[in-house]
Amino acid sequence: KHQTQTRPALRNPTPRVVPNVLTTDNYLVLDSDRPEMVRFFTEFWSISTRNDWAGQRLKAMYQRNVDEIAKVLSSELSEFPDSSLRALALRIIVYVDGLIVHLHSMRPDTEQAEAVKKEAISTLEDLVEQFLRS
Repeated sequence: KHQTQTRPALRNPTPRVVPNVLTTDNYLVLDSDRPEMVRFFTEFWSISTRNDWAGQRLKAMYQRNVDEIAKVLSSELSEFPDSSLRALALRIIVYVDGLIVHLHSMRPDTEQAEAVKKEAISTLEDLVEQFLRS
């Protein structure tokens, strides 16, 4: 006989979780269109494919970012296992990385960049909501 697991009652943490993730020291989505940030990350990614030391630093940076974002998520979603929160943290990082590349390649004006950032926040909220429903 199949048993269904009862999940803990959720307290709709999305409104708090997303702003908390957006303001962690390691991932500032709201600053993702700053030219110096974009140039740094795109160059760092490129160099890391050719230089072992840079590749190790990039891996360590991503590990730290997963740790930090999972810690922020845990403060609002403590009822979920660490492995699940780390998986959600990685999904958030992948999305933010894509956002940075998009903003760099499209070079939107200020109004367009603000619209993209608003959409990014909405998408991150959707990622958290989808996680909560799974």
